[in-house]
Amino acid sequence: MISESATFNRQDKIVELEFTGAQAIIQSLLLKHSTYDHEIPTSSIGLQCWKEAMDLRFMGEPLLPKTPHV
Repeated sequence: MISESATFNRQDKIVELEFTGAQAIIQSLLLKHSTYDHEIPTSSIGLQCWKEAMDLRFMGEPLLPKTPHV
């Protein structure tokens, strides 16, 4: 599900998808301890975001390997 966009470059999309995925995973962990009943697990949405980010990172030219920020 790699989408084309004229407003964001590839690197910006990768960063946003990684951030959104992490946010969804954290939200899923927080909701696990609440009484909120959600139909689609938020962790699943987070993993989908991470997968799309990895697809964008490694299936384009040039490759954009993740570098640690130290």
